[in-house]
Amino acid sequence: MNIVTEMNNSDHKTEGMDISRIREGLKNSVFGNRIVYHEVTDSTNTRAKELAGAGVPHGTVIVTEEQLAGKGRLDRKWVSPRARNLMFSMVLRPGVKVDQVFFLTMLLALSVRDALKDVLDVVALIKWPNDIYVSGKKTGGILAEFSVCENRVEHVIIGLGLNVNWHPKKEPTVLYPCTSLMRETGFPVERSSLLVEILLRFEKNYQEGILEKGTWNVFQKQWNACSYVLGKHVVVRNGMENIAGKAVEIDGAGALIIRDNLGKESRILWGDVSVETIQAP
Repeated sequence: MNIVTEMNNSDHKTEGMDISRIREGLKNSVFGNRIVYHEVTDSTNTRAKELAGAGVPHGTVIVTEEQLAGKGRLDRKWVSPRARNLMFSMVLRPGVKVDQVFFLTMLLALSVRDALKDVLDVVALIKWPNDIYVSGKKTGGILAEFSVCENRVEHVIIGLGLNVNWHPKKEPTVLYPCTSLMRETGFPVERSSLLVEILLRFEKNYQEGILEKGTWNVFQKQWNACSYVLGKHVVVRNGMENIAGKAVEIDGAGALIIRDNLGKESRILWGDVSVETIQAP
């Protein structure tokens, strides 16, 4: 599936997502007949939560061209212009425990990494706990939210925002160094086909990691191998507390293990902290 298109300049006219192409590419997938498309919405995660509460089946995918209230971790805003990037959320009903939800974030991040490498030859790393980095700059982010009943997860909403055909440096509201797939490859990327490639890889990983439940440690090793932070000295900010040390591992529950200069290790749970890479002494 060709997902790179020719362009005349960086300000090329953008086109909407091709839902027919998406459904055709996913016709043998659990996602194939469960694509919900909005030209504009407040947030795909918000729409997904509403649909999950109404009982939509596992594998429902909400896709949009533009979010008016896109969000990331810690109530941060996700900024994206219309019809340039990839923004979608999935409704999953995995039947896992609360402490296993992070595994789904891990699977989606690895699926994005594999899709970018396989079809665009773009090398992506994962900045704990949920960011996609290319060339040392943020390219995407994942947000997982879930509903619980008696310590069992009723459903998980997991969303991805990925900079595809956008030059973030032109936007004064962007807080962190960012890049896009078009900037890295030199060509605009066909977003509908990229979505298919990511979802197919996620479905395969989900089958192996959640349903078969025999390869969790394999995915954890892959996650650690492509980490943006491991082996580096980091500062972890947890509320008013700053924890500094060397990032040494991400464990099976998604916690970051850091070791300070005295050899003391701290286990930091995802969702409660932010991480900033600093220059090692």
